[in-house]
Amino acid sequence: MCGAGIESHQEFVDLVVSKLGGLPKSDSVSQRENSDYQGGEVRTMNDNSTTHLSLVFQGTTFKSNDFYALKLAEIILGNSEFGRINALLHENRAVESGKAVQANFQDSGLFGVQFSVASDKANHGLETGVNALKHLTKVTPQELNIAKSLLTNSLLTAMDRSADRLEEAAKNVFFLC
Repeated sequence: MCGAGIESHQEFVDLVVSKLGGLPKSDSVSQRENSDYQGGEVRTMNDNSTTHLSLVFQGTTFKSNDFYALKLAEIILGNSEFGRINALLHENRAVESGKAVQANFQDSGLFGVQFSVASDKANHGLETGVNALKHLTKVTPQELNIAKSLLTNSLLTAMDRSADRLEEAAKNVFFLC
């Protein structure tokens, strides 16, 4: 349980205990093995004229020192008007849409790119995705500075939204009880 803008910590603790103190306690913390992404392939044949491709690799945990480096790589690749994938979409009419993807978990993560291409251009779409990832080894100082600015802005905005959501949730839970 967490709270923001609380005047009296003890009153907050007492309120939480009174509302949630009757929940059953667990005797043990469940232990599990860390996830290890092994890769995979899924093909579904249909009459759709679009093929969706994902090139995804083992990423990092959200606690890793490399977490922010991959966030910057994600921003450089795509998900904004400044991303390389956006430029590829304008250059390459075979690729209909694309984005960088990153999912981070406590024990593992995924990183890669996703593209949607005309089915008859799937090989070209795959080549485009591979090249986008390969060219991450050549990042200009300008691209890096833009990515840092976008990441900073994103983190600050998320912090504002989190505090707002927490305050609204607290109002709804505690004033309605």
